[in-house]
Amino acid sequence: MVNPHQTIEMFTGTMEDLMAVMSYEITLVKARRYSELKQVQRKKNRLSESYQRQQTVLQENPDLLATLAPEDRNGLRQKFAQFREILADNMLAIRAAHDATEKVIQAVVTDIKKRHGIGDESGSIYKPRRGYAAYTAAPPPNATSVRQAL
Repeated sequence: MVNPHQTIEMFTGTMEDLMAVMSYEITLVKARRYSELKQVQRKKNRLSESYQRQQTVLQENPDLLATLAPEDRNGLRQKFAQFREILADNMLAIRAAHDATEKVIQAVVTDIKKRHGIGDESGSIYKPRRGYAAYTAAPPPNATSVRQAL
């Protein structure tokens, strides 16, 4: 038998831990302290898996949330809104770091190609995607991946 109070508390605890890790990851990315990210990402992955498992339990047992007092439900809604905001900030920070790295690599590849007389590429091969589109939209068909270019 599932204890409603304990299940919801575990869920919110995991959500809070995941928010803290994502906030710290954002700080590391903005400070360009990439060497410290590997350990943080491992912890984030573990927490994400736990969060998904607990969320599935709550989705499969909606009556667990019905046991919450109205003020606790409002608190959970607010926490979830805060979670979504941090998640969006985290995704955008990671995407920005990825795009910056991609631009540097593309500049190096372009320079090497020019030195060796290969092609006549100039500038960026595609417009950067913004917001959530950075995660959902595929690059244009003429975009070259870094692996192919190297």
